[in-house]
Amino acid sequence: MEPAIYPILRRCSKKLILAGDPCQLPPTVISNNARLSHTLLEDAMKKHGENVLRLKRQYRMNKLISDWISDSMYNGELIADESVQNHTLDQIATGKPAIDFIGDFIKNPLNLIDTVGCDMNEDDTGDGFQKIHLNFLTEIFQLNVDFILTNSIIFHLFEITTPLAEDDQSKSNPGEAAIVGMLVELLRKSGISDSNISVISPYSSQVQLITSIIPQTISCRSIDGYQG
Repeated sequence: MEPAIYPILRRCSKKLILAGDPCQLPPTVISNNARLSHTLLEDAMKKHGENVLRLKRQYRMNKLISDWISDSMYNGELIADESVQNHTLDQIATGKPAIDFIGDFIKNPLNLIDTVGCDMNEDDTGDGFQKIHLNFLTEIFQLNVDFILTNSIIFHLFEITTPLAEDDQSKSNPGEAAIVGMLVELLRKSGISDSNISVISPYSSQVQLITSIIPQTISCRSIDGYQG
């Protein structure tokens, strides 16, 4: 993208406006040249700071989430608009929570599920996989085994015996995919429409795995896939 701008510069002797976010994911550059790790936009902002105009109000996420982003990346200058600062899933649900866990889940803008010590290893689909993860799912969601086994999403996951992706650098975690699959199913049963559910993973293999077990009407992409 950057080389395409230079010919334009020759025709913009008086004014040139660049729009973008230097804190977003940078382009992938395969080079040992450190200079290439900086974009034209970043260089221009450093050299001409007096001409930089920052948009400091966001309209996408709850204040609890955007405050962390603001403090870690934007020097505390990013502000959540009033229309979204207290927005949670329970405000758009059209039905009653399928289980008590989901009732609490959709009221919180951020939920963390700790799988440390649960034997949820990457690419683990061997003997004992079903028993280990059934126990975890029944414990965290407070559901009986029959309910989980009759759930088409999770049952399909237990049938997977080999990783889907051929990329050696990518990773998948069937146990965590099972959690995502169950959450998706319970959210849908609680009146959250498919258009309001998205799944994101840093690994393409995990994206493929999750995509294979959730409805095709629900978007599941990598970080790069959602970028921009």
